Amino acid sequence: MGFYSRELVSWEQNNLSCIFVIPCYQKQRLGSKLIEFSYHLSNHEQIISGPERPLSPFGKLTYLSYWCRTLSRELLYGKLSTFDHVTLELISFKTGFRSEDILLTLDYMEALYEVGERFIYTDYYSNPCHKDQRFVFLEDAGYRMFIDKAKIRNWVVNRHISAESNLDPQYLLLD
Repeated sequence: MGFYSRELVSWEQNNLSCIFVIPCYQKQRLGSKLIEFSYHLSNHEQIISGPERPLSPFGKLTYLSYWCRTLSRELLYGKLSTFDHVTLELISFKTGFRSEDILLTLDYMEALYEVGERFIYTDYYSNPCHKDQRFVFLEDAGYRMFIDKAKIRNWVVNRHISAESNLDPQYLLLD
């Protein structure tokens, strides 16, 4: 049906080098399952990882779909749902995603806002309330941003994203 490969020794700690799904099995979420499995392996190895770059156009769409589902699940229902303030490092630790992948995903979902002047890739709120349940304050060295949970919630509803994972970790035997 499909396969993926990864380097056992990767200087950039890539969790996936190549993914292939036979055309007759495409559109059945097999690619997402393989991606999720690669992140479970990385989590088992206790490393923050991501795919080998550059991504193909279909690879980028598949990864963005997976990252969007996973980030929305974590921010709305998971371990990060109760946080008012987060850092990229914390999101990365909880999801296993690289910081640049997190920012790319939040920007793709149009859920990232920055206080200050207009930036070409994001929208801005001039002065959002820090205690508003709609926002999560994202702060790291050199910048302050807000994650709009209402936009993420709309993303989930409009795309009929379920709260369940593709794989059940209790059935993975990783030793």
